[in-house]
Amino acid sequence: MNKTTVILLTLASLVASPVAMSKEKSIQIKEDSSGLAAEQSENIARTALAMGVKEPITIRKNSQGVAVSGSSATACNVKLSADHPPKIQGVSCK
Repeated sequence: MNKTTVILLTLASLVASPVAMSKEKSIQIKEDSSGLAAEQSENIARTALAMGVKEPITIRKNSQGVAVSGSSATACNVKLSADHPPKIQGVSCK
């Protein structure tokens, strides 16, 4: 292979990878009583999944933000700002 072919293949893979990643699977949210927008709840659920919480996910409002739990023993507390929409300020999982 010559350099041009390698460069074109590399560029094609870099362009294609975000498209493939954008088609992520849907998260099973069993309950969402957080009062947050659906997109924000899904972002919080994805964060909790990455931290070890297993589906189906339950998201509940608490005094500092939201509590996220699932079918595993791992549960996360997500601290949110008072902004509208709220921003994640911290994640603590046990």
